[in-house]
Amino acid sequence: MSMLDLFTWLVLIVLLFSSIAVMVLAAMPPGMIARHGRAAAQYSGGLRSSTAFPLLSRSGLQPG
Repeated sequence: MSMLDLFTWLVLIVLLFSSIAVMVLAAMPPGMIARHGRAAAQYSGGLRSSTAFPLLSRSGLQPG
């Protein structure tokens, strides 16, 4: 094997491990939020005011 082949294998291995690391790091925060039990209590108010109200007002239904 030439040096170029070895370098190519090294680059492929680094790309494989870095893509696995990115996927694992992207999957960790939602699990940490859910594990601490803050997901429903802390974020539901923000979701209600920022998502539901504009959707309801665009469709002609006014809340309350």
